[in-house]
Amino acid sequence: MQLRAKWGIHHEDLERIVDGQISAGSFGSVARGLWFGAPVALKRLHKFDLDQCQALLVETNLWYGLRHPHIARLFGACTGGYQLLVSELVGGGRLDKYLTTGLGVEATWGLLQDAAIGLQGLHLHGVVHADLKCDNILVSGDGRAKLIDFGLSCLHTVDGGKCQGAERWKAPECLKGKGPTFASDVFSFGMCIVQAVSGKLPWGLTMPNSVVRYHVVRAQLPTKPDALTPVQWELVKRMCRFEPDDRLDLDFVVKVLGYFAKRAPYVDDRTAQEILATWESESQAATP
Repeated sequence: MQLRAKWGIHHEDLERIVDGQISAGSFGSVARGLWFGAPVALKRLHKFDLDQCQALLVETNLWYGLRHPHIARLFGACTGGYQLLVSELVGGGRLDKYLTTGLGVEATWGLLQDAAIGLQGLHLHGVVHADLKCDNILVSGDGRAKLIDFGLSCLHTVDGGKCQGAERWKAPECLKGKGPTFASDVFSFGMCIVQAVSGKLPWGLTMPNSVVRYHVVRAQLPTKPDALTPVQWELVKRMCRFEPDDRLDLDFVVKVLGYFAKRAPYVDDRTAQEILATWESESQAATP
């Protein structure tokens, strides 16, 4: 495979840090490394056939040209002998692990808003993430959430393996075989909210993927986590409507997450306040 010169990186310019492995799986591994002495993340692909070769080209084309504060930057890729993606090293780790450090509620919502803003950036470039879950949202050293690993949901995740348990995040139409869309990303992000705020996988750890699929394609959602207020749960439900056209617009989701995080100017957004007040009234009326 031959890469365009502007994103081609030579193997000899890279150095893998001893004991720098971040994660590994059947598909590949992610490790800390150095590129001309600067810290980077090195994703090495173990299995590589023609389809995966094409997929790497697609991901590199998608990722390389994106410049956004909430999307991890891709510096390039190298081939010959083995295949590597060379990207920004996001030092704080995965969002789900980062949140176990005891952040406050508002900080959690702030990180979720960061990720949603990153997703906005992808969508503005015409890119569907297609594999949204907390594994693929990293937190930088300065406490900002960044998206990684978009466009290859059927091949690999941040931990280098197959999409184990991806049913827990995927929209019903995707589970039925349709391709991912902006609307399916919104559904998946709703499940990310469930995971981030509750600290648990959507549908729990023990439910088999086949059972998750059974429920999701029948327009069912997980039970409301105790950590979510009725209004916050209403946000998730409206993001995860069964019909893609019925789901919330991502721009409004960003506003609501900013409101929950008490960030300016979102906390003073009158439109969001009025809509959330309506949601609260509706949820109270529905409570027996």
